[in-house]
Amino acid sequence: MSLENVKTGLPNCNLDINENFANKIHPSLILNEIDKNVIYGKFEQRPKSSSGGTVTLTIFNKKYIGYGIDEITAKGDAAAKALTDIANIEFYRLDNDHPKINISDKAVDKIKLSKDIVERIYGIALTEYTADIPIQQDFFKLNFQVERQYKTSFKAKEKSSNTVYNIKLERIIFKEFNEISIRQKKINQLIQCKHQNLVKYYDKWFEIEKRADGVNWFSSNEEKGRLERLNHLSTLNMYIQMEYCTGTLSDWIESRIPSSNFEYFEFEKRIMLMLLSALDYLHDKKIMHKDVQPSNIFVMNNSNDLLVKMGNFDMGIEAEEKDKNLVNSIYRAPEAKLNNYSFSSDIYGLGVIGLQLFNLQTNEQESQEKLPSDSEISTNLIHMTSITESERPSARTILDARIFSSSNLVLHEIDLLL
Repeated sequence: MSLENVKTGLPNCNLDINENFANKIHPSLILNEIDKNVIYGKFEQRPKSSSGGTVTLTIFNKKYIGYGIDEITAKGDAAAKALTDIANIEFYRLDNDHPKINISDKAVDKIKLSKDIVERIYGIALTEYTADIPIQQDFFKLNFQVERQYKTSFKAKEKSSNTVYNIKLERIIFKEFNEISIRQKKINQLIQCKHQNLVKYYDKWFEIEKRADGVNWFSSNEEKGRLERLNHLSTLNMYIQMEYCTGTLSDWIESRIPSSNFEYFEFEKRIMLMLLSALDYLHDKKIMHKDVQPSNIFVMNNSNDLLVKMGNFDMGIEAEEKDKNLVNSIYRAPEAKLNNYSFSSDIYGLGVIGLQLFNLQTNEQESQEKLPSDSEISTNLIHMTSITESERPSARTILDARIFSSSNLVLHEIDLLL
């Protein structure tokens, strides 16, 4: 078989995975299906080294040198290098283990093998990636009744209890090799959080499914085209069961009847106190929200009793995978737009919300010029939205200063928030 035939696809290739690789896909197996005449040299111990060595692989009259702690690992490294060169397959390199195939959408879309073979490789690789996590197949479909579908979430009633929840669907895109563990860790942290101003997270589970119809994963034409080309592949989805909340702070800002006196923004002060309390709680537990904006804050309002809850946490996908509108959002701190996120980036987002609340703004493009220049609240909001991270105060510092304390909030209510 010629190199040209390999690059244009392998329609007759039958990828035979033996029992030893039932849950793993060693690079040498794939390479062997491309050309049965692969030649591996002897495992040669590295000079002056107590462990590790090299193997030289020859295919299509070209040599590739693999390194590893033992012969199998070294062969895997050499085969991975050949596959990257021949079929444009990307790999993650791990210490003391054979290279793992990169199965992110971008990487899979670049593979120069037939559609059938890509599907086989992807399926086995996905099995390897998910070997250590429980897959609860069809759990959502069997246990919940969908009442309404949004972009990537559902309003769904649990069949056993008739309780309505928000079920968020997070597709694991394998942007990082350890993406599953990163997301699990953050969700587990949120499930443990108990705070009156945070949306409650109850549970999470994983399912391997065909790409969900009607779910809008893409944020650009390029991404849409890529996902359409890969639509035949299964995907790993993480379902997140959360408290169902209606009405966002965006809605509240649009519909409120603003005060004519800046000093009597009682509801606005109460909102800022509750959100600062939530951020202080999160930051104390070393958790960043990463997407503080009005659409991710929920308002329960019945005239005299106002309660806000922060939800829709960013799960850690890099900015290039996000909607461009989010990356360019005015609530996103300058450093966060470059993927350099810190706790003060959350403060920046809340500061912009404060500018809208106290400046009676509903238009995101308006500036802070209308704020009373001699107000302590005004000064504090300007500090919260400083382009310099070190100039932004922490949530605890702002709470301790009681800048947003309201005359209509009795002392014990303020202390509960603090």
